Amino acid sequence: MKKNVILVVTVLVALFIVLMGSGCNKPFDVPELKTITPSQTGFLVPLIGVTSDQAKMNSKEFLANAKIATKEVQIPHREIQIGRWSNEV
Repeated sequence: MKKNVILVVTVLVALFIVLMGSGCNKPFDVPELKTITPSQTGFLVPLIGVTSDQAKMNSKEFLANAKIATKEVQIPHREIQIGRWSNEV
């Protein structure tokens, strides 16, 4: 009888520890892929980083340099913390 109680308490404590530890993980960032068909022209214009080139976005030279020849492009993501604690994304 005493062995059964100790076993149940041990299993409940282990389950509690596992559940509390799993809630602190950040969610996995799923990569966002966009496909460019052969009849489309794709431009990959960065919104962050070098800001001196952003003022010349309407120029033909900027768009010619920003052309991409691939058919599938991964959209870059960045993490912005909006929660109060470090584990709140």
